Amino acid sequence: VRCVQETDQRRVHGEIKQKEAKDIYEQERLRMKLMAELEMKEKKQQQVEMKRKQEKANQRKEKERKHEEKMRQIEEKALEYEEKKKENANKLNKRLKQVEQKLSLIHI
Repeated sequence: VRCVQETDQRRVHGEIKQKEAKDIYEQERLRMKLMAELEMKEKKQQQVEMKRKQEKANQRKEKERKHEEKMRQIEEKALEYEEKKKENANKLNKRLKQVEQKLSLIHI
């Protein structure tokens, strides 16, 4: 009877140890799964953050490009204006000389 009881106790003890080991294994597996999920979420968050930063950088570059284009156009218009101003001044000078010549002819 004693031998059977000891055998039963060892069997029950073994089953308990086996269940504990199984529980520990399941807990570790679940922990690893959660860690992997957390890591994936962090990577995804980093990717989203990088994408947002890249979009901001692209927007800033586009804004700078547009500004540079606008400044170039303003510069071109200023040069055209200066060119026309010179042309008009030359025309006025020629006209003035013509008028002065005619006046000098009239006085003679």
